[in-house]
Amino acid sequence: MIVLNLKEQEYICELARCGSITKAAAQLFITQPALSTFVRNVEKSLGVDLFIRDGKRMMLTYAGELYVNNAEKMLKQRAAFLQEIDDIQRGIKGRFVIGIQRRRCPHLAVQTILRFARQYPGIELMFKDNDHNILQDMFLKGELDLLLHNDIGEMGFAESEILMQEKILLAIPYSDTLVREGKWLPDNRYPWLDLKLLKDRNFILPNRQQSLRNDANRLLNDARISPNKITEVSNIETQLQMVAEGLGVSFTRESYAALFQYDKRPNFFSVGEPPASKPLYIIYRKEMKTHPGFDVLVQCIKENIESSLIQRLQ
Repeated sequence: MIVLNLKEQEYICELARCGSITKAAAQLFITQPALSTFVRNVEKSLGVDLFIRDGKRMMLTYAGELYVNNAEKMLKQRAAFLQEIDDIQRGIKGRFVIGIQRRRCPHLAVQTILRFARQYPGIELMFKDNDHNILQDMFLKGELDLLLHNDIGEMGFAESEILMQEKILLAIPYSDTLVREGKWLPDNRYPWLDLKLLKDRNFILPNRQQSLRNDANRLLNDARISPNKITEVSNIETQLQMVAEGLGVSFTRESYAALFQYDKRPNFFSVGEPPASKPLYIIYRKEMKTHPGFDVLVQCIKENIESSLIQRLQ
């Protein structure tokens, strides 16, 4: 139990309420001499009398009135603070700081906040969006409580759960003749296309610092493709618009493809043998698991991904 020591303020305020050493001592469960000595020591330390002694009656001086007014405010502030601490301990008040890649944030963050607030209105969800390397660094520094990410990387010390197996998709323009080469495989949401067929195409890829570029490079290496031309564009939404206009082909993640707004939509295919996917993790420290709202938050995120991301591609 947390106790903030305001004994001096408690004793003086109780004496002011009772107006009697005898009554106040009984309320405070101390002896009358001990309370008398305590009050005189306070007055001595302040250099002013707080009470006028009239026989057994104790009446506040002007300085005493000022003291009690401020002391009561301090006691009320302590009570309010301890109530907030109790609410935090019981999991009905607090804050989760969640790291998320920029491209997922606008829709996923808003919908998760709405869902979570229905059960935990007193807990704030604060989303920090940034590039994957910066988010990893923030998590390692303790600046994030949770992180939505496709890579565990140096965060192997932390706990994690897989939210979904996220397909890595190839985007090609509808005008490309290879659209007709797609094959439907069992239990696959997208037609499958052999990457080897694209060896002569121009590729529009993320910058080398972006996690999706690592996945794209791996797929190209597995298919033994060395593109004749690579255009690097950091904004993946811009990449897909360029693909839709016939300027090349590109890769994206399933959730990105679902969330982006398109003037003209490209065609999406699964690629790789077997069809390539990457886990989307929620990464957190072990102690987070004990918070009453943690499981609800994870479930809200999962439901949001399922209803708001995947279904938008169907």
